[in-house]
Amino acid sequence: MHVSSIRCAVLITVTILSSLLLLSVVSGAQELGTAVLNGDVTDPQGAVVIGAQVIARSLATGVQRTSVTNHVGLFAFNNLAPGPYEVRVEAAGFAPATATVRLEVGQQASLKFPLTIEQEKTTIVIDDRDSIPLINTVTSVVDGVINAQQIDNLPLNGRNFLELALLIPGNTIAPNFDPTKSVHFKSGVTVRARHRRK
Repeated sequence: MHVSSIRCAVLITVTILSSLLLLSVVSGAQELGTAVLNGDVTDPQGAVVIGAQVIARSLATGVQRTSVTNHVGLFAFNNLAPGPYEVRVEAAGFAPATATVRLEVGQQASLKFPLTIEQEKTTIVIDDRDSIPLINTVTSVVDGVINAQQIDNLPLNGRNFLELALLIPGNTIAPNFDPTKSVHFKSGVTVRARHRRK
């Protein structure tokens, strides 16, 4: 009995030590399987930029990590997976700067970002959602779309929706059309006014 309990204790001890050794090898492999990216951010005079936001985005996976420059303008990303990265730096009053770097296993890459002053920009917003082409150069069919704004804002005699067709350039009143008479349609019938040019 005494010999078997000693063997059992030795076997448990060897198993625990093997497990600890295996865990330390795996964690060391994980450390060696990553890369480090650091750098500094400066202004046009070479002074450090404090509080700049730095974004490292993996081009292979799309995963991104962010950092902020410290009191001496430095940033660091530890334990990055190897592969190509896009690094973007943004700071108030400066134009954004972007760099691309490829990280290898165990590499410690360093980037320098000299920022430039952001130029004043004027943005012109053109809203063409309700615009329509003035001339149809593709087909001779006379048709068009009356948008919701026109329907809401234009007065219609008796609210007859067929009168809206007269807003389309080139469309004319049919000889037997009387806008004062109501028009009845069976369900399932779609009305579309078209007029072909001759």
